[in-house]
Amino acid sequence: MRWLMLLLSVTSGLVEASSVPVTLSWISPSSAETGFNEHRLVEMLDAYSQDIRDGKLPGVNLMISRQGQVVLKASIGYSHREARRALLFDHIFRLYSMTKPIAAVLSLQQIEAGLYDLDTTVDEFLPELLQLPVHDPVSETRERRGRMRVRHLLTHTAGFSAVWNEDAVAKMYRDRQIVEFLPNDYEDPPTSLFDFFSRLTQVPLLHEPGARRTYGVSNDVQGVLVQRAGASDLASLSESQVFDPLDMQDTSFCVSKADLGRFASLYVFNEHGDLSRVEDGAHSAYKCPVAVPSLSGGLVGTITDYWRFAEALRRGGSLGDSRILKRTSTELLFSPQPDVDEGEDWIAGAEWGLGLAVVVEPSKSVRSEVKGNIYWSGSANTSFWIDRTNGLVALIFTQVRGQHREFSIQTDFRNRVYSACCRAEDVDEGL
Repeated sequence: MRWLMLLLSVTSGLVEASSVPVTLSWISPSSAETGFNEHRLVEMLDAYSQDIRDGKLPGVNLMISRQGQVVLKASIGYSHREARRALLFDHIFRLYSMTKPIAAVLSLQQIEAGLYDLDTTVDEFLPELLQLPVHDPVSETRERRGRMRVRHLLTHTAGFSAVWNEDAVAKMYRDRQIVEFLPNDYEDPPTSLFDFFSRLTQVPLLHEPGARRTYGVSNDVQGVLVQRAGASDLASLSESQVFDPLDMQDTSFCVSKADLGRFASLYVFNEHGDLSRVEDGAHSAYKCPVAVPSLSGGLVGTITDYWRFAEALRRGGSLGDSRILKRTSTELLFSPQPDVDEGEDWIAGAEWGLGLAVVVEPSKSVRSEVKGNIYWSGSANTSFWIDRTNGLVALIFTQVRGQHREFSIQTDFRNRVYSACCRAEDVDEGL
C-alpha cells in the first residue's frame, strides 16, 4: 500500500488545547522504492504526536532523504507551547553546536585555497597566543612546551575550556565572563568576537595542545583565525562561502526583526521532567545584531537549510551546481582524526573527526548505527547524521535543552529511522 499524506490541518497557527497540530506530514509515494517501510514511517509520525501530547517535546520538525530523494517531511507540535502556536516547517531554530561542522568546512575551504594547512601553527595568524601559558595546579601557570596547530582547534585538543566545564580554567572563564553569544545571566559579556578573544588570551590553557580533547571554545578561536586569514568578517565569509552557494537563505548568526515571528521558543526539562520555557522566539537575545558571531554554537537556521548542507557533504562537497569542498576535503570530515584522547565522557563507538563524530565501532553504541556514519547535534536537541553506506541524511529539529528522564531524543530518532529503513545486515542495533 502506498502512503501519501499531506495534512495542512492548521492554517491559522492556533489550535484547540486538546489537539496536537500537524502542519506538515508528508511521506513520498515512492518511499517503498527507496527501501523504507511505509507503515513504520507512519508509526514514527504517530509516535512523535504522542510524545508531544505527553509533554516530552514542545514540537518537532523531521526530514529524511535517501540518495538525495526526500522521503519524509513533518512538522508536528508547537513553536510556542503555552500560546498553542503551531510549529511550521520554515521555523528557525537555534543550532548551537551544529554550528561546528560548518566551522570545519570554512577552515577546509581556506586550506584548499592554500592559506594554511592542518599542521600550521595558529600563532602565525594569532600571535597573541604564542606565549599563552598552561595552567598548573601548584605554580598556577607554566610555560607551554608545544605549539598550537590548526588541527588542535578543529579537534578540541588546543587546551581551551568553556564556562560550562568544571575545571580550574573554566572557573577563570566564568570569573572573567568569557562567554559565547548565548542568552545568559552574565552582566558583562564580550561585546565583540575580538573582545571575546582578548579576554581569552588573559587566561592560561587547561593543558598542552594535542594532549587530550576538551570540549570547549576552540571553534571561536578558529573564528578569529578564519577572519584574519580570509581578510573579512566571519558573517560575510560564512554567507559567501557556504550559505549563499547552498541557498541556505535562513541560516545566520542572528534573527532579523522580520523573522522573529518564526523563531521557535526555547524550552528546558525542569527538575520534574516537565517542559519549562526559557526564551520566547519573538523576544529573543538572538535578534540582530549580535555581539559575538560564534563558530562554537551561534548559528540559527531551518531544517531545510541544514539538510542542504548535509546533503552536499554526502555527495562529496557539492549540491546542484555549487561546490563548497573538494571531495578529498570532504573525506577528512568522514575520517577519525589520529591521536585524539577521547576521554572517559566521549560517545561509545565513535571517535572525533573535524567538528563532528565518526562511528568506528557500531556495536558499542547505545543506538542503531552504521560504521562510517558522521553526526553531531546541538544542545537544544537539533541533530543530524549522514550514512553514506545507505545514502541516508536524517535530521530532527526541536528546541528543548537537556534530556527527558525517560528517553533520549536523538537516540530515539536514530532507532526509529533505522527501524523503517535499510537491510538488517547494514545496521547494528547497538547495545
